[in-house]
Amino acid sequence: MLVLPGRSADDLSTVPLRSYLQLLGHAPRGWSLGINDGDFRRLVPAVTAHAARLAERAGRTIPLVGQSLGGSIAREVGRARPVVV
Repeated sequence: MLVLPGRSADDLSTVPLRSYLQLLGHAPRGWSLGINDGDFRRLVPAVTAHAARLAERAGRTIPLVGQSLGGSIAREVGRARPVVV
């Protein structure tokens, strides 16, 4: 599971959500792309590539969870590469 932060936020902002998801039995990861600056042209391909690497290692699709603008990015990644997420 890949958790995407909202605009002007980074992985630190998703720690409470990732902790909760972990308590529910998931294995959430931060997106590791620094601060979400809202640049869709750069972020959608970057998140798509990151999710594809995670999916390849896991041998299955990777769920995406996004906060606010991170959710919009997650939706676009799902549209671009539905076999990954």
